[in-house]
Amino acid sequence: MLNSIKLKVLTLVILPVLLATLLITILTINLTYSNSSHTLEEFESSIVNEKKELLKNQILTIYTIIDSIIKESENIDEAKQKVINVVEKARFLNGSGYFFAYEKIGENYHFAFHGTKPQLNGTKTNIMAKDIKGFSFRKALIDTAKDDNKFVEYYYQKPNTKEILKKMAFSKYIKEFNWTIVTGIYVDDIQEKILKTKNRLDEDVNSLVYTLISMIIVLFIILVIVVSYISKISLIKPLEVFESGLLSFLSFLNKEKEDVQLIEITTKDEIGKMTKQINENITKIRQTIKQDDKVIEDVSKVVSSVSSGILTQQVEAKTSNVIINELTQNLNKMISNLHNTINHTIEVLKSYEKRDFTKQITISSKGELNDLSLGVNSLGKEISDMLQTNLDNSDILNKSSNNLSSNMKRLTISANEQAASLEESAAALEEITQTMRANSNNINDLSSNAVSLRNEVNKGKELSKKTSSSMENINKQVEAITESISIIDQIAFQTNILSLNAAVEAATAGEAGKGFAVVAGEVRNLANRSAEAAKEIKDLVEGATLSANEGKDIVHSMYEGYEHLNENILNTTSIVETVTANSKEQMQGIEQINSAVSLLDKATQENAQIASETNEVVKSVTDMANAVVKEVKKSKF
Repeated sequence: MLNSIKLKVLTLVILPVLLATLLITILTINLTYSNSSHTLEEFESSIVNEKKELLKNQILTIYTIIDSIIKESENIDEAKQKVINVVEKARFLNGSGYFFAYEKIGENYHFAFHGTKPQLNGTKTNIMAKDIKGFSFRKALIDTAKDDNKFVEYYYQKPNTKEILKKMAFSKYIKEFNWTIVTGIYVDDIQEKILKTKNRLDEDVNSLVYTLISMIIVLFIILVIVVSYISKISLIKPLEVFESGLLSFLSFLNKEKEDVQLIEITTKDEIGKMTKQINENITKIRQTIKQDDKVIEDVSKVVSSVSSGILTQQVEAKTSNVIINELTQNLNKMISNLHNTINHTIEVLKSYEKRDFTKQITISSKGELNDLSLGVNSLGKEISDMLQTNLDNSDILNKSSNNLSSNMKRLTISANEQAASLEESAAALEEITQTMRANSNNINDLSSNAVSLRNEVNKGKELSKKTSSSMENINKQVEAITESISIIDQIAFQTNILSLNAAVEAATAGEAGKGFAVVAGEVRNLANRSAEAAKEIKDLVEGATLSANEGKDIVHSMYEGYEHLNENILNTTSIVETVTANSKEQMQGIEQINSAVSLLDKATQENAQIASETNEVVKSVTDMANAVVKEVKKSKF
């Protein structure tokens, strides 16, 4: 992804700085936003507290005035009237703030007075009435009147407008009058002040963010320029020189150049030290390569001589490369071993040429030379074994030819005796042929009867299959009858139930139901008889089902019997056909034997003459065997 060292250096230097700057910026922005939010909350809280203190002070001031009026008045009614005259006209916040009071009379509440709506004075009010949020603010004002730290917030229509705004109120209970005096203010101006403050803080934060982003961009550009210049002077340029020298050295190693120059050292840092070390290695490697070239040239000459069949030369050049020196030593050793093995092999082959197969090669090498030595030794052994075998076979052949000569004389006598026996055998074979023909005709008749019986058995199988199918149909019909009888039995049961119900109804009806009771009784008797008849039919049907199933089993057994009989007939037919075919073959064989006996008689006469001629051949073989023995004994093995 980053293929340039310059880009990697820029990334390694700039990225951490950039990330740190971004992190600090993000933290600064978050802290700024957090502080502004906290400041805004404190500002809102201070304004609300200021409003609360204002309401509380106003109520407490009025309460003090009311208390002094009560003390100066002669009675409660006089005090109430004085308080109404004073408090009804009291105003604060440039006239927008006023007072009103709820008075409890019995179980209900009335307006004791109202600062802006005097027409409500003395009128009843619903303290459970709710604002647009569903909050019973009047009841809350009455409930918190005895607590100097409780304020009530609710939504109410602002005078002279149709706007529903949030309002904050504070109440105080006047025990002497049984009043709850209340005052409140709208808090829409708080939201306006908070919004203005929030906008001002947002502008300050945005200005700070823009300033920080501008500083980051400028810092990034300065870092890119400075790091690019420093990396080019102290890193990129020395690396380019190092790369050029290294590529030149690699070209020398790959034989693309005949010589190589040392790499120029331009710095004294790690790159310069690494370049110095590589220059020292270049000098050593260049010297070693030249020595190696001389050794390889010498090796090439020796290998060329070996490939031409000359095994007397050795590699004499040396080098500082341990591996190549070891290679040349192994090559010289290989040539020496190969030379010794070939000389030894030539000596053994020369002894074989003189018919002396007793010498063997001493095996001291491995691999293909070992296989060559084993092959030459195996060749000598095989020749020795072959000569021994020829000698043994010649002895056996000599003995066998003598035995063969005596056996041929006896064969001539036996051939004459066989001719007389063959004439008697021909007459007996003629009688056997006549008997075989009669047997063949009888077997053909038996085969025809077996085929007829097999056809009858197949018909029986078909009839038993149809009988089994009929039994299946009977079973299905019997099952249908059983289902019908069950239905009849259910009908009889339901009829009996209905007759019992009718009898009960008739008994309930008294004299008017006596005739219906008689009918119900007869219906019940008829239902019972139907149930008994259905049971008897069901028993008969079950007996018929058992008989049908027994008949089905018998038919199935008959079908299996037919199957076994058919298999036996098929086996018998197969045997008869086999016997028929064998009889035909036997008859043909007997006829062929008759012809063969005639030919054998003629051949026997000829054998006697051949035996005499073979005796002469045996004598010639005996002479040849003696000659082979004499020749084999000339070799050493």
